[in-house]
Amino acid sequence: MKLRGQRKDLLDKLAVAVRQDSDEKIDDAVKDIFQFNVKNVQYQIDGEDISRSLSARQRRAGRSYQGVSGSASTEAAIFPLIENTRTPKYQ
Repeated sequence: MKLRGQRKDLLDKLAVAVRQDSDEKIDDAVKDIFQFNVKNVQYQIDGEDISRSLSARQRRAGRSYQGVSGSASTEAAIFPLIENTRTPKYQ
């Protein structure tokens, strides 16, 4: 369970760096992933894991409404409750 949490934290760190488009932060996250992989050979984070994680995050962000995202099954219930409760930043 501890390794799963570390993997998630590393993928989160990389996702934030990618979203911020920061080469320095991306390099730092990749170095941390490499160090994790050296220590945890049986539970490595590979390119497919990174791609799958970033793709899933992008899909969730695309489905969000006023900064809130839910699963496909809960969106119909959640979104009407938050409608007009948040002011978009661009207004």
